[in-house]
Amino acid sequence: MGAVDLPLFNFETKLLVNWQLARYLTGTGLATFADRLAQVQLLSTVVMSGPDGEGLGSNTLALLLPFVLFSYAFGAQADRHDNRKLLISITVVRALLVLIIPTMLMSLGATGPIIPLSVFALCTCSAFCSVLNFGIIPSLAIDPKHLRPANAAALLTTTTATLAAVSTTPFLSEIWLPHETLRFAAIVYFVAMFFYWTLDRSKTQKIQIVSNDTMEVATFFKIHRNAISIFRLGFFLHFGHGVMFWLFLVFCLQNTQLNNAQSFNLFAAIAVGFVIGSVLSLTFTKHFRGSSLIGYSTLIAAASCTIFVLLGTNLWMRYFLIIIGTTGATTLIAIDAIMQKFFNGKLRAKVFGAILCLSTGGFAIATVCTEQLTTHYSALTILRGIAAGWLIYTLLVVLTSKKLRNKLLKPNHSKRSRTSAESTTAAIKK
Repeated sequence: MGAVDLPLFNFETKLLVNWQLARYLTGTGLATFADRLAQVQLLSTVVMSGPDGEGLGSNTLALLLPFVLFSYAFGAQADRHDNRKLLISITVVRALLVLIIPTMLMSLGATGPIIPLSVFALCTCSAFCSVLNFGIIPSLAIDPKHLRPANAAALLTTTTATLAAVSTTPFLSEIWLPHETLRFAAIVYFVAMFFYWTLDRSKTQKIQIVSNDTMEVATFFKIHRNAISIFRLGFFLHFGHGVMFWLFLVFCLQNTQLNNAQSFNLFAAIAVGFVIGSVLSLTFTKHFRGSSLIGYSTLIAAASCTIFVLLGTNLWMRYFLIIIGTTGATTLIAIDAIMQKFFNGKLRAKVFGAILCLSTGGFAIATVCTEQLTTHYSALTILRGIAAGWLIYTLLVVLTSKKLRNKLLKPNHSKRSRTSAESTTAAIKK
């Protein structure tokens, strides 16, 4: 009887885990859709407000600053408290916020700091959810072998939700007023909250209490010598891909040479690349090791950047962005799975929060610089500059990768060892 019950028990356990992950991803997809819908609606209101809509790139800083200011603190909270309760609370706050914003817009208009502050508040909640997402996936996946597929499914969900929101907003703008769209987003938030509510408490609850977060992280890095290398690699990858996408976002929004249809087509190209990369990570690329997948993806991205810098045209731009999106998705999925395996649950969210804080700080600086460049250079020229920067970033990754240098030198060592062994064998025979 025991031999029969054990497989059945394992099957039911796996089914339960899958259902838990499915519920979480459904809630995340809905919340992401509502986030992007509200953000696009608010930024569109800035554009439509006439002179007050100038400096849209500066308004996009409100999308980034919450990640810089609060990511590490959010990570500390995520490592201490029940992630399910945090998700529910943050989703309720977002829903109430988008219900209040229409009242402020109707009474005060789109002038002043109302819209930037609203975007800042929404993105503060998004930053907290990004940190929670990194920490909660290992709890729902359980088996370390499932981390990469789980991260791929999460990225596929958020990308699809973002693309759906960007595609839906123009249609909703024709049939609804801005405050009606925001109220619809509030309903979507409450539906997402329901899915978070149904998560198993035992999988999201944190029972450990850490007295000193900084000391805990410092001790772990001191004991595990590979921790700094993994942290540095995670920072480089998130920073490199983030700068690429955020710079593209800013110059697409700010550059007057691109109309709405052209901007959407280029955004769609990146999104398609992310979808392809997520699907690849769910299928045959799971047979590659994470480090190999990162290396191959970075190599392909560097080759694409080289071709684009030398021969880039507007026709090639869309294919270039699809390739960059694909390699970016596979790389980020692989490095997130590696970090989730390496860093334990006591400090996993804090480490990711630190990476998110540092990398987004670089995005913010790049955003300010790019906004100035858009007044002097075309979109194609700026993208070529970004591609050239990517080549420099790839070189930095190679130079700072001790394992990669050892791997490049390994064949020489092996050849020397074989030559030495053959000489020794010949001497013994003589």
